Amino acid sequence: MPSEKNGKVALVTGASGGIGREIAEILLMKGYDLLLVARSLGKLEELRKKFKLIASDQTVTVLRADLSHSESPKMIFDFANDRNISVDILVNNAGVGISGGIDEYSEEDLLKMILLNIFSLTALCKHFSPQMKEKRSGNILNIASIGGYQPVPYLAAYAASKSYVLNFSDAIAMELKDYGVSVSCYSPGLTDTQFFDRADIDENNNFYAKKMRVSPKDVAQDAVEMMLRGKLSSIYGLKNNVLAFLTQITPSRNIIARITKKIVTK
Repeated sequence: MPSEKNGKVALVTGASGGIGREIAEILLMKGYDLLLVARSLGKLEELRKKFKLIASDQTVTVLRADLSHSESPKMIFDFANDRNISVDILVNNAGVGISGGIDEYSEEDLLKMILLNIFSLTALCKHFSPQMKEKRSGNILNIASIGGYQPVPYLAAYAASKSYVLNFSDAIAMELKDYGVSVSCYSPGLTDTQFFDRADIDENNNFYAKKMRVSPKDVAQDAVEMMLRGKLSSIYGLKNNVLAFLTQITPSRNIIARITKKIVTK
């Protein structure tokens, strides 16, 4: 059974599936009204109907937006303002990857990934943080990746985009802390979502094999809990934490890149 409605609103991007969908349901069960954003309006409407059956007294608003377009963050902000929706939790979950050698990327795919993973996440924080500062409360949860802790050959641009998310989140956390606004950055490892299909990653690669992936529900639960505790950054799972720690203490980035190449191409 969901908790009693708390009158607060959570905005979740990439909410139609995977980690975003699970985060949305967890927050619904905690009593939050929802503003759900994704590219597929059909999937969002199906989710809205399901959530209304679970918590009929809570508001679930859906909005189709493609965050690989530069105008989308402002459109989402204006949509919320026009409907007097004051966002208490912002979850920047939407993201995409592209795989292969740098010479294999299409410029179109590269631009879309950078706009989605970097620009839109940044712009949404820019738009919604002033309201949180004014209220002197709020939570921002940015979803990064264990890939952001080191260079990853053949996922080079994606991993670099998640390094940006890590550093950006840590920085604005310090900017907003004195206003009662918490910024958290959560880094999943291999998670059983559509990411691998969309990034065109070969499932025959042992490192990315399906058997190595964890449930998005487990990842989402851990992410929400760390956000509500106001923790700055966190990584899912002991193995991922160990890997991230080893990359931090290894003195040579050249060595890290060489090791990572061997791991991801085995």
